[in-house]
Amino acid sequence: MTVVKICGVTNPADALLACDLGAWAIGMIFVPSSRRMIDVSQARAIVDAVEGRAETVAVFADEALDAISATVDAIHCSVVQLHGSQSPGEVDAVAAKTTLPIIRALRMRNPDTANEFRQYRADYFLADSYDDRAMGGTGVTFDWSMLRGRKPDPLLVSGGLNPDNVSDAIRTIRPFGVDVSSCVEGVVRQKDRAKLEAFFSAVKEAP
Repeated sequence: MTVVKICGVTNPADALLACDLGAWAIGMIFVPSSRRMIDVSQARAIVDAVEGRAETVAVFADEALDAISATVDAIHCSVVQLHGSQSPGEVDAVAAKTTLPIIRALRMRNPDTANEFRQYRADYFLADSYDDRAMGGTGVTFDWSMLRGRKPDPLLVSGGLNPDNVSDAIRTIRPFGVDVSSCVEGVVRQKDRAKLEAFFSAVKEAP
């Protein structure tokens, strides 16, 4: 079955709800421009609440290596996700410094973006929507056909996924996993139980 990563989690209650529904991973944002950014103490509370029930993912974008390492050490997360313009060498440096699995995320600006994944050594890859106003969490989809024949593996897909379209995304791309944030919120920074339940149900029913 396609795994589910719930991103932009800001509190332990939402993390536990996602775990109860079967989440593979919980994403915590450390990007200053994001409305879902949390601090180290909030992240540590989430990690402690999950207690190994799901992967805990610290999400950064163009952050300095030492800052990433310090945050990871403080919160005890299990995976690091890198957005932004990090070079392959910078991604390798984060992997070496933190000794954690890496998710390398790229925003699908055009079909050529899919080829850029080949430059990176990472444990997972994530294809997200491109929006010049925000790094992620926009609730906007991208043209999934851009990944046909050029899909990295294992691949997570993000960007505007919701209970109504996630089955089509899975059918089109056949990814390892799907990643959702804004489309399962009631209000910004707070996940909605009914939307989460509908999303997980749609993923389970997808071909």
